Amino acid sequence: MLVLAAVAWWIWVPSVLRDRVEGSAARRGLQVTIGAIELGLGDVVLEGLELHDDHGVLSVRGAHASSDAGLLDLVLGGAGAVRELAVRDVQVRVDLESPRVREVFERLSGPESDEPSSASGAGRALRVQDLSLEIVDRNGALVRVRDAQASMDLQGIVRAEAGPIEIASGDEDGVRAERVTARLARGAGGLEIAAVSAEGVAIRYADHEGGEASPLWARIRRHARRLGGSEGGAAAGNSPPNDEGGELGALVASARAMLGPRLADGALFQIEDVSVTAVTTRGPRMVLRDLEAEVRALDAGRFQLSGSGRPGRGGRMGWRLVVSPDELRAEGRLDFQRLPFVLVAPFLPDLPWHRPEDARLSGELSIEGRGATRVHLDGELSIDELALSSPRIAPQPVRRISLGLAGQADWNPVTRRLDLLAATISAGEARVALAGSLEWPEDHYLIDVRATLPPTACDGALAAIPADLLAELGAFSFSGQIGGRVAAHVDSRDLDATTLSIDIADGCRFETAPGLADVRRFEGPFRHRVEEPEGPPFEMETGPGTANWVPIRDVSPFFVHAVLGHEDGGFFRHRGFSTGSIEQALVRNLRTGRYAYGASTITMQLVKNVFLHREKTLARKVQEVLLTWWVESVMTKERILELYLNVIEYGPGVYGIRNAAEHYFGCTPQDLDPAQSAYLASILPNPKAYHSYWVEDAVPERFRRRVARFIETLGARSRFDAEAVAYGLERLAALDFHHPGEARPGEPAHRGRAAPLPFGEALDRQWEEAVGPDDPSFEEPEEF
Repeated sequence: MLVLAAVAWWIWVPSVLRDRVEGSAARRGLQVTIGAIELGLGDVVLEGLELHDDHGVLSVRGAHASSDAGLLDLVLGGAGAVRELAVRDVQVRVDLESPRVREVFERLSGPESDEPSSASGAGRALRVQDLSLEIVDRNGALVRVRDAQASMDLQGIVRAEAGPIEIASGDEDGVRAERVTARLARGAGGLEIAAVSAEGVAIRYADHEGGEASPLWARIRRHARRLGGSEGGAAAGNSPPNDEGGELGALVASARAMLGPRLADGALFQIEDVSVTAVTTRGPRMVLRDLEAEVRALDAGRFQLSGSGRPGRGGRMGWRLVVSPDELRAEGRLDFQRLPFVLVAPFLPDLPWHRPEDARLSGELSIEGRGATRVHLDGELSIDELALSSPRIAPQPVRRISLGLAGQADWNPVTRRLDLLAATISAGEARVALAGSLEWPEDHYLIDVRATLPPTACDGALAAIPADLLAELGAFSFSGQIGGRVAAHVDSRDLDATTLSIDIADGCRFETAPGLADVRRFEGPFRHRVEEPEGPPFEMETGPGTANWVPIRDVSPFFVHAVLGHEDGGFFRHRGFSTGSIEQALVRNLRTGRYAYGASTITMQLVKNVFLHREKTLARKVQEVLLTWWVESVMTKERILELYLNVIEYGPGVYGIRNAAEHYFGCTPQDLDPAQSAYLASILPNPKAYHSYWVEDAVPERFRRRVARFIETLGARSRFDAEAVAYGLERLAALDFHHPGEARPGEPAHRGRAAPLPFGEALDRQWEEAVGPDDPSFEEPEEF
């Protein structure tokens, strides 16, 4: 009878064990497969143990598990007889791309309250040996761990050790830790992190040109957002209460969702002997060594951060902060000297940094919490040898950018508002005082700032601009001083209330100019060369005394007024720049969300045509401003306007007013009537596109109505008299183009008059007021 009972137990116990293991796994959302169960008098061995979830997140293979309880122990004591489990040869694979990855992690790490406990209530010890872990995503392996060991004692204390651990994204970016240890303790919410320590950490970071973000950092940020429930916007209940979204809020939400509930009191994170190597086009370069850092969990969700390190080339760094992630607050002090910029670039907006390992960041910053919603910042920051590289900035990298920032500010994380109490930006000898506020919550943005440049040597002000933006225009030299104030108010909730005030005290005198800016070449015949976006460059000979040149006195005053009214109504009042046009363009561009409207004056357009190429870069804009300033100082308004009318484009291969009048209407510039003048002025913003009307010999009715409104506006602004307006509208109704081979039109019979132009004498203020600022409704988008 005893033999039969023993045989029955031998057959029945494996089935019970299988049911218990499968039931325990099922409560965690896992399915388990057991290859074989071997019962011994002193132990039970499970071979070929495999687990996986239903969503493809986790798979565990090849496990060999054994217990310290044999057949007799199980018969007498049941499952409670098992005091220790040992697992070895475990291969774990985690796929982060599953949409249910966060849900699976929460089920695995949370408490298992419905699991039957042993009769005695005692816990079980666990030992894991020869564990390998691979975490993958759509780009391949993200984390690799080999030969890890872990144990949990009867009190629920877990100790783990692994090394090396690799976090990698290809051959350039990656992190390797020689040894990582961790201690966890069982708490009411499951396992809680008590301490983590990493030693011998080597970080490799590639210098990605053109603003491309580090692939490794991009992958980590993406998974942090997903695991924190903030991909595509913070999930309900996972967003920090004082943050409405954005990159910082998403990462804080992620960290809190993953770690917050699972940190033991006084949890400690330590990292020692860290080195950072930047992989550049010139080979690897050590940028940081001997880094030691510590993060200690305090009460009320706060953390204490401290550490120090030695940046390359004689730098130093240290910090001691108490932070509250939920409130995005911190208190303490940071001190860093000659810190390689490459270390902070991954945490900044993805701008086109160039060789960030060469740039150096220095500063001292104190951070003080003031009340529940205000953080006070006080200190100074400087950066040297910064460089940017992007075809939108300049054809070549812009190097040797050096800036300083000092002052005090208050930061409100609830409203995302930064109040500049007293700040100064410095570049070389130039110092600009800043005050005002910036605010950017999720639903709007506010910019309300004032900048003041005290009287500064003009040469010093120019030297503050990076030489690579100026190119050969850096050869300008000045005497005198310049100063000024700029105030801007932009509120996305009321863009019509946008204001821009620019007040410049220009006491500069140009002393020398580079050869590129020599305006004497326009006093006689010269070659006008235009770099076309497609096809070969266009060239023509023009200038006084050439067949293509028309003195401005021989151009129809109707056309001169039409160009002024359409392109630059304040031409005779400003000195090359129109603050009103800039303000209007700013509002329109903000409203459309793109660069759709320009604010170029006639002088600025002339500079682009005769001095600069047509590449669309920030460098070209900077050079355009400097050359406009120069041209307005050495040329009269009459000469500027005359040169402009004779060199600008009126259609494909059609440059200069003489060629335009002949091409479109078969007449001379002097014979252009009000309708023809208004039409030619209306096509100037995009002459290539509007040239199709001439090709098709038909003006769309919509465009014809637009030109008619323009003629009426010229009359309302006293540029055309009433008779000229009526005549222009009459002629516009039957506007005819001239094509090669057609008979030339007869002698014009102009009716009406245009307002006199203030050429050859001091500007008449009454003429200014009579013509007035023009209606900008006819402005077209300008190519940047």
